[in-house]
Amino acid sequence: MSTGVDMNLLRHQCLRSLIRLLGEWEENLLALDRILDAMTVILDPWGEMDDGARSAMERIASLLMMRWKNGTWNQGSEGLRMLPIWPSLVVPTYKLTATIPNFRDSSNMQTLAFSLLDLDIMRDPGAVGFTSAWRRSILSTFKQSMQSSDGQEKLNTLSELGLTAFDNEASISRLQLLGVLVATIDDTGNMPIELRRKLSNTFVKLCDYLPGANLVSRFSLTINIMEMMMRKKSWVITQWSIDNALQSIAICCSPTGPKFETPSSGSVFLDLTRLLGNILAVHRQKLGGRFHLVILVMQGLLRCLFAPLNRGIVRLSNTTGRPPWLESKSANLGAEEAGAYSKLLTTLCDPTVSSVTSSRNRLKNELSDETKKAKAIVGQYLPYVLMEYTQCQLRFRMPPEVKAALMPGLHAVFDVMAQDTMRTLNAAMDSSNRAIFKDLYNDYRRFGKWKEK
Repeated sequence: MSTGVDMNLLRHQCLRSLIRLLGEWEENLLALDRILDAMTVILDPWGEMDDGARSAMERIASLLMMRWKNGTWNQGSEGLRMLPIWPSLVVPTYKLTATIPNFRDSSNMQTLAFSLLDLDIMRDPGAVGFTSAWRRSILSTFKQSMQSSDGQEKLNTLSELGLTAFDNEASISRLQLLGVLVATIDDTGNMPIELRRKLSNTFVKLCDYLPGANLVSRFSLTINIMEMMMRKKSWVITQWSIDNALQSIAICCSPTGPKFETPSSGSVFLDLTRLLGNILAVHRQKLGGRFHLVILVMQGLLRCLFAPLNRGIVRLSNTTGRPPWLESKSANLGAEEAGAYSKLLTTLCDPTVSSVTSSRNRLKNELSDETKKAKAIVGQYLPYVLMEYTQCQLRFRMPPEVKAALMPGLHAVFDVMAQDTMRTLNAAMDSSNRAIFKDLYNDYRRFGKWKEK
């Protein structure tokens, strides 16, 4: 039923009033807060607006964005005093600029997102800051804006983000926005070649940055972005990318690895195993001729599971090869981390068909057993992991629950080792290592998944 009200005329009247108020109260954040409440109501039927109404809304957005870019609102004394009302003010305005076509360009959206997300870090400790819901809202709005951008705009934004995202002194919001942007880039036919190259280089930059991250949150976020790219952007992951990822994990497990202000050894180790697990599950075919790098990483991760013999030792990196994030007395890893490592060993020893063959080869060579070939190759390298295990058993200690969680993976190694390889490994050990190896093999024969044939 018709109400007899001309909605376009009503909107025009409201917008004229809002523009007048905006000009009069531009310096007053409380007044702007009220103006925005009214604007969001008018914004809802945006698709039904005529050109005059849209022009008025763009005028309001232009004034608001000018204030943001000049930095007046978060640098002046009044801005700092009024910070508690910022969340209710900025989120709807950011959504407004994302909705209006003339302002929905990548440079504007990125600049404003920086300012908004940084407020949570720069605010006065006594002020009421952003909630996680507001932060998610800003990231979601930024994502929607990037999804509607063309390839060139995404390339420009990716280049700008790359200048600050890997700076430990900058806000973590840069890294968050980088992850959101990368998630919106798809392999389309009209994608600029430079964007594909830039995205591939971004993965390498993430690899280089990972060992130098100064916060656990930055470390985990970097791995999350790398994991997302390996699974959903596999078309930009090259062999060079995988080489850099393996090198990055190896450094993180070494004495030159990252050192965090608030250690969280368990989460760091699980993040590293998850990253390596993605390489083995999704990009195993790119590991041809590079299993020596994988073994170096596996040896480094294995050393992390051992604890020092002297419980009083705090600084361990120089004497044990353990990374700085395992330096504290309470940083020893447990059964959960050993189970994650054991899963890596079983993944190496028992690969899926999809991880070792492409769909094209699966159709052409249905009779060839690629998994057997993969097991035979890995069986030539994994004895070095067993050698590392026996050496660490002599130098360090492993809690019983950690050893129990690790055993399924070590048993899987025996499943892929040829008898000749076992004899060679046994001959290469001294008497102490050989005794540990013998106990491990006897344990495998008694409790291993497959009995000796």
